[in-house]
Amino acid sequence: MSFPVRWKITGTLTTDSPLHIGDGDTTERDALTKENENGKKEKIDISSVITDYEDRACIPGSTLKGDLRAWLKRRWANGKLDELLGSEDTKKKDAVGGKAEFHYAYIKDVKLTNPPPYWDAVRHTGAAASVAIDRVTRTASAKKLRHYEFVPPGVPFTVTITGSGLDEEEVGILLHALEGFNDPDDPVTLGASTGDGWGRLSWKLGKVRRATGEAVREWIKKENQADFPFAELGEDEIDELKPKAGSPAKPSIEKIVLDVTLTFDSPFLVNDPSRCPEKKDKEQESDETHPDHAPILDRNSRAYLPSRSFRGAFRSQAERILRTLGGDKAACHSDSDPCCRSLNYPEEVDRLCPACRLFGAAGWRSPLEVTDFVQAEEEASGFFQDFLAIDRFTGGGAHGAKFNALSVLEPRLTGKITVDCSRTEPWMRGLLALTLRDLIEGDITFGFGATKGYGASRAEITGDWWKAENPQVSEVVEQFRQKIAELQKEAVHG
Repeated sequence: MSFPVRWKITGTLTTDSPLHIGDGDTTERDALTKENENGKKEKIDISSVITDYEDRACIPGSTLKGDLRAWLKRRWANGKLDELLGSEDTKKKDAVGGKAEFHYAYIKDVKLTNPPPYWDAVRHTGAAASVAIDRVTRTASAKKLRHYEFVPPGVPFTVTITGSGLDEEEVGILLHALEGFNDPDDPVTLGASTGDGWGRLSWKLGKVRRATGEAVREWIKKENQADFPFAELGEDEIDELKPKAGSPAKPSIEKIVLDVTLTFDSPFLVNDPSRCPEKKDKEQESDETHPDHAPILDRNSRAYLPSRSFRGAFRSQAERILRTLGGDKAACHSDSDPCCRSLNYPEEVDRLCPACRLFGAAGWRSPLEVTDFVQAEEEASGFFQDFLAIDRFTGGGAHGAKFNALSVLEPRLTGKITVDCSRTEPWMRGLLALTLRDLIEGDITFGFGATKGYGASRAEITGDWWKAENPQVSEVVEQFRQKIAELQKEAVHG
C-alpha cells in the first residue's frame, strides 16, 4: 500500500491592528444601549465577528486560504497554485481540490493590560462605532451610526495547515505565503477595513512536521497507535525548503508613502464612552477619575486618533475643495446618490464622484491606506475641563446641562498614509496634494469639540513624493484642475 507524504505546519498569527471577520449577524453589549421610540432603552445591534464552538473569535480556514491565495497570485505564476489550493472556478470540468488543508485558527492565551472599549472576555472582542458626518450641518448623520465588533491588537491565534501528497516546492510556497504577513510593503491582510489599517497580523512559525509513507506503515503495525508519526524538521531543513519554491515575482506596485505627524496646539479628545459609565445618581458630581468624556486609549494606554476618524475628517476637507472648485455636484452628498451607489463591476468605477474614487465607496476599496495616529510621546498631560450650557432666556446656566471632559493636552500623534498609484489617476493625487496642504496649514480638526477649541492641529509630512523640489506634485495638481474643468463642462451640457 502506498501512502503519500503528509505535512503539518503550525504557527501563531498575532493581531497588530483590529481584526473584523464578520459572520453576517449581530451581537450585543449590556453597556451599549439607545432609547427607542417609546423612550425605553434597548440594546444596540453590533456587527459581529465569526466565533468558534466556545463563542470565541476565530479565523476560518477559508478566510486564511482565500487571502493567502490572493497574495500568492501576484507572485507565483507557475501553475502550482491550483494544485496546492484548488481551482478558483469550481464549476470547470477540470476543477481540482487543493492539497493543502487550512484549519480554523483558534485564540491562544490572551493577556491584555488595557482591553478595548466594551471588552467581552469570553468572545475576546471589543466594539467600535462608526458614524457618517453630514457635510452641511457638520454633525452626525441621522441613522448612520454603526457598531462593529473586533479582535484588538495583541491577540494570538494558533494556525494549523496540513496536507497529503505535497511536494517540497509546494511546502516552500506555503511557508513563503505565511511569511507574507510580515511583509512591510505589501502584507497579507485579513477581514474588513484593511484600508483603515485593520486586519494586520504578525506570523511566527512554530513547527514543520512530515510523516513519510514508511513511517505511516510502521505506525499502523503497532498495537497501540498514539500520535500520528510526524517527524519535526530542524531549522536547517526548513531553510532548505524555502528556495525550492523558487524566487517569487514580487509585484511592482508603485506606492507613495507619507509619514504624517499631527502636532496639536489645543486639547485633543476622541471619546471612549465605555470609560464613562452612566451615573446611577443624576445629581452625582463627576470628577477627573469619573469624567463624562474620556479619551480612547490603545493597548499601551496611549491616546490615539483612529484611522477611521482621520479618514472621515480628511475626506470631508477634500469634498469641500471639490465643491469650492467644481460646484455642489462635484462630490456626492450621501450613498443614496445615483452616481455613487454600490458598484457591482469594476468597469462601473467611472460613475463614482471624485471623492468616492479616492476615498472609497460601496464595492470600491479606497486606494488610500491610513493607519491609526498614536501618541509620539509615552505620556501627554491630561486636561480636565467643565462645560455648562447657557439658558438662552435667563442668561444663566441651563439646568441639568453641565458636563465635563478629560482630554489630552497638546499631544503629538504620528501615522502613515499610503497611496496605491496603480489604482489612482494623476488628478486623484492632485486632490490628495491639495488636501494635504490644508492639513499642514491646520484647516482640519479632529475628534471632539471643534467648536469649543478642541482638535486643532498642524501637520508635518515627510516622504520622497512630498519633497518641495518634486515637480510631480505641481503637475498632478494642475491635472486635478483640468479634471474639475471637464466635470463642469459635463454638468453644463448634461
